[in-house]
Amino acid sequence: MKPFSLHILTTHKNKDRHKNILDTYLNGFDDYVFYTDIKTEYGNQISCTDNDNWNSNCPKMMIELNRIFSEKLYEKYEWFVFVDDDTFVNMGELQTFLRKAEKSNSVIADWGLLPDGSSQQRVCGGCGFIINSRLFEQNKEQVIDVSFCDSKKFNASGRGPAADLYFSWWLYTLEKEPNRIQCDLLNHNTPDKVEKTDPEVMKKQLTFHYITTLDQIKNIMDTIS
Repeated sequence: MKPFSLHILTTHKNKDRHKNILDTYLNGFDDYVFYTDIKTEYGNQISCTDNDNWNSNCPKMMIELNRIFSEKLYEKYEWFVFVDDDTFVNMGELQTFLRKAEKSNSVIADWGLLPDGSSQQRVCGGCGFIINSRLFEQNKEQVIDVSFCDSKKFNASGRGPAADLYFSWWLYTLEKEPNRIQCDLLNHNTPDKVEKTDPEVMKKQLTFHYITTLDQIKNIMDTIS
């Protein structure tokens, strides 16, 4: 079984990010996929929908989760790492972290609360979250209905369904719920705050969110190398 696969939520509108990612932190790593709307010429891509609006992110994520079930990828990979296309992944530190992580039906994330007044927890999706293969294996009979995203239960600032909120909600529908593990190494600080972070602290971070340009990627790589 391979250690992990990386699943990057994106759109063809951001194809410059695809190239930047492939030329930098993904260079030499093959176990990844951009799950997108319309494919571009860069890297391994799966088209989940023709809709390239922001509100397509939720069905894209649900379709990609279903693919892990249908193709039994949980038999091939120990972990599934989900990030956005504006997330930098510290690949070496991530591999070290996952070798030591608890291998149960875990979801590792920076957890908050769902915005419905309940005490239910949500992943903060942009900075990434990590799913252990046993969550899929233990719930493999449960196919996800993509219309799940149409309920209007969670919308983000009127833009439509927020994928990370619906993923978090979906976890509560599972027959065997996950072991939710808090991880402060998934970083969703804005780039200006990252620049002020101690380099030794940055080296231990698994991800950095809101990283959209090649210069930002290179600055992080120079700092953590």
